[in-house]
Amino acid sequence: MYVILYVVTYAGDKVARAKPSGKLLALMNYDFTFDEDAAKQGLKPHKLKKDYPVKFQALLTSYELVSIDMTTLQSIDWAVLVVDEAHRLKNKQSKFFQILGAYSIDYTLLLTGTPLQNINLEELWNLLNFLDPAEFKSQNSFLTEFEYVAKEDQIKKLHDILGPHMLRRLKADVLKGIPSKSELIVRVELSPQQKKYYKYILTRNFEALNTKGSHQVSLLNVMMELKKCCNHPYLFSSAALFDISDLCKHYSFKLVFSSYSYGKLVLLKKMLKKLREKGHRVLIFSQMTRMLDILEDFLA
Repeated sequence: MYVILYVVTYAGDKVARAKPSGKLLALMNYDFTFDEDAAKQGLKPHKLKKDYPVKFQALLTSYELVSIDMTTLQSIDWAVLVVDEAHRLKNKQSKFFQILGAYSIDYTLLLTGTPLQNINLEELWNLLNFLDPAEFKSQNSFLTEFEYVAKEDQIKKLHDILGPHMLRRLKADVLKGIPSKSELIVRVELSPQQKKYYKYILTRNFEALNTKGSHQVSLLNVMMELKKCCNHPYLFSSAALFDISDLCKHYSFKLVFSSYSYGKLVLLKKMLKKLREKGHRVLIFSQMTRMLDILEDFLA
């Protein structure tokens, strides 16, 4: 069974909203209602006339236009609101939460990929309050009730409350053909230069870590600096400058390639060669954009 819907994509910049010939004004006049003069022209938004019923069945729009054109969009009585990236509503004090809360909506559906464990109790209550303000009236009562949420009985009680409001889909439920994840941790030795910089960080040797005119290493977050060192010493400008000056003294291009051969990259080079021979595709992640730059040079 197929259902055909009249869907309007409501998106565009300020010009599209303001000009008489603008795309959004044309949508308002010809796709919002059966009245071809439903929207007034100009920069200032206007409410739609109530004389005629809404023409479309579904409207696709952005967070920005929900706020910018709220006068027009709030004049429509909405049957269903679907909010993608709904974790943006976790702050009740945000302007978007308050604007969207002023819409006339019969039923609300929130979509988010953010795991529950990444949301604190206050943010969770904000989402529940947006879904059902009649049931979730008092934030203080909710926070007091689940003050010791680490306890097993409180976790069960919270699950019972969330149950009627939540549909949690796992990858295994949606994509049956995906094999289970296999995780293999491979230990890698640090290169001599990495060991040297690892020691510089632990002994707080600022002179060795910092170079004049470059980004200064503060060591406010020692763990992060150690992670950088384990990834590649070129994440420290002093290491990169040392290798470049050393290369200038030699004529062999072999040194160019050996300069990239640090710890993880030695192993990566071997793994990529074998994986390519077997026809595999590889997706490499890094939490550091500068490490991605190094990987780009390495792979090139």
